[in-house]
Amino acid sequence: MRTVVALSLFLVACTSAMSTGSGQSVMLTAAPSGTRVMLTLMNHGDSPIGYNLCTSGLQRRDPNDWVDVRTDEVCTMELRTLQPGATATFEKTLPANLTPGTYRYVTSVEQPVGGGHVVVATDSFKAG
Repeated sequence: MRTVVALSLFLVACTSAMSTGSGQSVMLTAAPSGTRVMLTLMNHGDSPIGYNLCTSGLQRRDPNDWVDVRTDEVCTMELRTLQPGATATFEKTLPANLTPGTYRYVTSVEQPVGGGHVVVATDSFKAG
């Protein structure tokens, strides 16, 4: 999907928590349960952030890198705001033909709203 490709262009450094010099700290977690994964975005910073968890991209670990996984999801391109200290959740469905392996989700956030984009990633999980 184009969204996943666009999201991967923002991929600079992925960790489950990302901090910038502006006092922002953002964390993305994944709670897999069968074919579904609950994503939770937490804003531990001091300014609102912009996000859209629907556009979060799934990646599979290959021996040398993380590879984007096509999911054919459709998302609206709206930007939501997450206030300091708040959390947001979004449920994703894993593709039916998922190859067994190690996966993670990545998402781009505006940190702070109207500022630069950063990419955060969940910890890895087994699926397929």
